[in-house]
Amino acid sequence: MKGSSALALLLVVAVTRSYAQDETMPPVIDRIEIIVEDVFEDRGMTPVFWAYRLADDLHVKTREQVVRRELLFAEGDRVDHEVLAQTERNLRALPFFRRTSVETIPLDDHRVHVRVTASDAWSTNPELRLAKVGNVWTWAAGAHERNLLGYGKQLRVLHDSGLDRDETFVSYADPRFLGSRFGTGVLLSNASDGHRVQLSAIRPFFAVNTPWSFRFVFEDFDRLDPLYEKGERVDELRHLRRRGEAEMARAIRTTPTSAIRLHLGYINSDDDISDGVDERQFGIVRVGVSTLGNDFLKLSYINRFERPEDINLGNQASAFVGVSTPALGGEDPISYFYFVGARRGLRLNRNGFLLSDISWQARQRNDRLENNFALFQFNVVQKLTLKKLILAKAFLSYGSNLDPEIQIRLGAESGLRGYPVRQFNGDRSLLVSAEGRWFAADNIGRLVSVGVAAFVDSGFAWPEGQPMALRDMRSNVGVSLLLGSNRVSASRPGVRFDFAYALQPIEGRSPWLVSAGSQIGF
Repeated sequence: MKGSSALALLLVVAVTRSYAQDETMPPVIDRIEIIVEDVFEDRGMTPVFWAYRLADDLHVKTREQVVRRELLFAEGDRVDHEVLAQTERNLRALPFFRRTSVETIPLDDHRVHVRVTASDAWSTNPELRLAKVGNVWTWAAGAHERNLLGYGKQLRVLHDSGLDRDETFVSYADPRFLGSRFGTGVLLSNASDGHRVQLSAIRPFFAVNTPWSFRFVFEDFDRLDPLYEKGERVDELRHLRRRGEAEMARAIRTTPTSAIRLHLGYINSDDDISDGVDERQFGIVRVGVSTLGNDFLKLSYINRFERPEDINLGNQASAFVGVSTPALGGEDPISYFYFVGARRGLRLNRNGFLLSDISWQARQRNDRLENNFALFQFNVVQKLTLKKLILAKAFLSYGSNLDPEIQIRLGAESGLRGYPVRQFNGDRSLLVSAEGRWFAADNIGRLVSVGVAAFVDSGFAWPEGQPMALRDMRSNVGVSLLLGSNRVSASRPGVRFDFAYALQPIEGRSPWLVSAGSQIGF
């Protein structure tokens, strides 16, 4: 009897401990529900207006399998909230969803039901674009399908009359080739000054704990690289390039919110500038290490309207070194390549943050640093209310011994909005800007959102040999009209119309400059 009682007591203790341990562990995912909403459908409610119902009838809704293949979890897994959040971020990054959510619904017996909701945006967009960037008009005409037949593939045909050239191109991208984790892309272009071909195959890191990634990119082009002086195109360099790059990366250490990765790659690059004026041929073996920290803020009304943005404030850093030798396919003598970069984020308060980026890269050839380029960027965002905020940035670029086709340019197209396109050119530049935004109205008629902004910019680009002096800086003030539509195009943050006034106008030009059609951004 005593032995039986002792055995029964041990069984009770074991069962109790097992139950207590199970209660402290994350619940199990019992079932995954996928909901795909149409363009004008909101939380399961169909639109009343007949035109919206017709649009939904014509639109091919995203297939459930497209959403399911993005999931980083499965039925039977323990709930990992970082994995659920990363899945939501990955879905939100797709260009054909205007809204995504991943929710857990508690059930009995320590189980949960996961509901994944993805709301479509209109994915078949005619591209009829007329924009005025400072003093230059640009236009484009074509069509872009971002969700071909609901399978998430992209097809684009476009004629683009841009700042440097007229170009007609067709591109195709499949982010999940044959249902795999590999993405493929191809672009073929015929331009007024040459041609362009791009091929790619990429398996990215889908989450912080993804064990490996792969990237292959091939590029071949023939074009004229323009050179500018005081806003005028003064020369051009014929540039022929053929470049292939392959890289493998492996995570050697991961935690739920960080990773350390090793990189190994090979680059074969051949550039010919103006029929032999500058020829560069490299076969580069490159190794490096990168670190990633995940600390995401999910905020609306920054560069978009109601569609949330995922801002990673986690610390990131990378360092690479490469060597090119004749045996690897490069020229003689041996050349070395360096890159160091770091990003640091800082929460200022619940709705404010700072992001800083620093990078340096250079090529060492014949005991000389070439294409030596450093970049420093600081962005500060402070939300005053849900739809009102202040943004500020400082952007410093510093180059020396740059390749002949490279210019650092500053003007209306690059953030100095009161001055002509590419007005200031050199090998160093400084730009400081501040802007206040108010996203005034959302989804007017379920189609368009409206906002306004006021800004001030100050900057300059210094020619080679001229010392940097703050007295050279040129400044402007202005106001903007912001327009967006997450239902019509989820991939574009919206467009802006800038009305800027130069405080130190260019001689012979009006101090007023109007830009129309550029994207909202900072």
